[in-house]
Amino acid sequence: MAYFKSISDTFFATWPDSLKEKSIRHEEIALSPQDVVALGANTPEFCEQFEMFNHFDLSQDFLDEVAVGLEKFPSGAFPRLDYCSWKESCLVNSPARTLRDVEAIILQPSLRVAAALMEPAVHNAGANFYLREWIDIPRWSEFRIFMRDRKIIGISQYNTAEQFSQIQQSLDDIRTALIEFCLFFHKESHLETVIADVFLTDQNEKLQARLIELNPFLNRADPCLYSWKKSDFDGKFRFIKNERIVAAPMAS
Repeated sequence: MAYFKSISDTFFATWPDSLKEKSIRHEEIALSPQDVVALGANTPEFCEQFEMFNHFDLSQDFLDEVAVGLEKFPSGAFPRLDYCSWKESCLVNSPARTLRDVEAIILQPSLRVAAALMEPAVHNAGANFYLREWIDIPRWSEFRIFMRDRKIIGISQYNTAEQFSQIQQSLDDIRTALIEFCLFFHKESHLETVIADVFLTDQNEKLQARLIELNPFLNRADPCLYSWKKSDFDGKFRFIKNERIVAAPMAS
C-alpha cells in the first residue's frame, strides 16, 4: 500500500527533534528488506499477496540490535513500526523486557502490520522499527488535540467511554499543562494540520504533556468528544462530567 503524504508525514521518522524530545524515549532499529519480508510473512494475507509459502527468519543483526536496545529500557519496551504497532496482540498490554518477549509480539499475525510492510516489500526496501520505553499511562491522562491550519480547534479526553474524577479535580492544572503543550506544538510542529495524542505526567510536582503519536487529520480518525459530521470544533477542552459532555474554555 502506498501512503498518502498526509499519513506518511505523521510517521515518527519525519518528526523534528524537538517533538521527539517531547515524546517517549525510543531506540530506532533499521529493518532490512529481508527483515521486512520475514516480519510480513507471519501474516497469511501477506504471503498470499506475494505468493510466498516459505518461513523466513529475522536476521541475526536485527535481533542483536533489539537485544542491545532493550538494555536501555529496564522497565521494558513497546515495539512498533512507523505506521502502526501490534495492537491486535494481547501481549502488547505488558512491557517487553527480553528479546523473547519482543519476538512473541512481532511474530504474531497482524493485518495492520502486514499492510504497513506491503509497500517496502514491493520495492525491496527497508523500514523503521522502534523500541519505545514502556510507560504505564493512566487512562484519565490521555488527550487528543486537533490542530487545523496551525490553530488548535479542540481538545478532548481520549477515552470517551469513561468518566474520570481526576479531570474534574485537577481541571485547572490539566488545562495549564495542555495550553503549555499547545503553545509548544503550534511552534514546533512540522505539520500545519494534524491530530496529536498526548498524556500528562507529573514532573517536579507539575503536570506536563508528552507526545504519544501524531495522526492525520482525516474523518476516519476518532473525533473523541467532537463530531466530524457536525464540524463542531470550538477550540474548547471537552471531557465527561456527570455523564454529560462538558466544553470548558482553555483558560481559567
